Amino acid sequence: MGCVACQPILNINKQVFGYELLYRSNSSSTMYDAGDGNDATRELLDTAFGDVGIKKITNGHKSFVNFTYDLLVEGIPMLFSKDILIVEVLETVEPTQELLDACRALKKGGYMIALDDFVFKPEYKELMQLADIIKIDFVQMSEREELKMMVKRIKRTGSKVLLAEKVETLDDFELARSLGFVLFQGYFFSRPKLHAGQHLSPQNLSRLQLIRLINQRELDFPKIADVIKRDVILSHKLLRIVNSAYYGLSISITGILHALTILGTTGTRKWISFAILQDSRGESERVLSRMALERGLFMEDLALRIRRKKDKEMFFLFGLFSLADVLMEAPMEEIMAHTNLSPVLTNQLISGEGEQVEMLGILTSFERGDWESARECAAKYGLDEETVSKMYLNALNSAYDML
Repeated sequence: MGCVACQPILNINKQVFGYELLYRSNSSSTMYDAGDGNDATRELLDTAFGDVGIKKITNGHKSFVNFTYDLLVEGIPMLFSKDILIVEVLETVEPTQELLDACRALKKGGYMIALDDFVFKPEYKELMQLADIIKIDFVQMSEREELKMMVKRIKRTGSKVLLAEKVETLDDFELARSLGFVLFQGYFFSRPKLHAGQHLSPQNLSRLQLIRLINQRELDFPKIADVIKRDVILSHKLLRIVNSAYYGLSISITGILHALTILGTTGTRKWISFAILQDSRGESERVLSRMALERGLFMEDLALRIRRKKDKEMFFLFGLFSLADVLMEAPMEEIMAHTNLSPVLTNQLISGEGEQVEMLGILTSFERGDWESARECAAKYGLDEETVSKMYLNALNSAYDML
């Protein structure tokens, strides 16, 4: 089994349009393997659509998958539903008559076609006309005038959806949007957007006081239940968590205190922390909430695998709170000042340095498809790439079941 990761693709309103599935077939490669491209894509499709379940990976959204020349000509994309699959034509594919015929067949079958890492060449004009989405590497084409010229050339071939890849900052997002891009791939949305004098909202301040309460040495369950009952949204989230597929309960929950009793001390600390961070302001925030949960679950699994079982709760909270400043739109220092999290965890979240920060780097590198960085970091803790890939997919699965 190789390494599978997925990257969100958002629209202009920062709503999820789909996810690109990334693949690395073996430990000797550092990117998509051209030589083993056919096998790589087959393994990716087998893992994502079969073993794991594409719905759990993409949460029901569109999935972008790279296809080689051979697989396109063989008609392999047609084995999968046009309602979820977007066929990405690799930039290395030659636009022969055979390939163009295969793409026409896909279009006739109702499939959407995207051209990956597109750079304009006259010989690609006919393929461009068949494409629905044109993807442009925003890092590779960093000059504004160069991007403008590329957009003009593409628009001459008809109405195309422009997708900017590797959009890592909010400034990049604004620039891409101003140039006519309407889809965006990258982690710009996970960067804190803070303004001078920005503080925690009264609602978030109140909820962080609950975080302080659940991180006392001995939990007062009736008192915690009483606080939660006053927050209708938080009460609803807690009941959803306890009734989720993650727990698979066969009994009825009679109330908030009952739900907390079922969760127990560790579960109460863990899932209330998540429920507080899980905001519903918009879809990009829900993506961030899911990412935060995946990070928490990954870090918890990591603690067990490196024989740090006693620290698994701290590892979970570190992963979960790693996006707290983005979700709560407030400085991490202020957020931590209103919690009772351990000094070790607090200092690392604020400074961005330390053991847990380095460990989380395994996952953040994996999310971006930076296989080499993920491999090097994982090796420090005795983990190979296949193990990390399983941990990543397990976190996706568990987060999906819980949500």
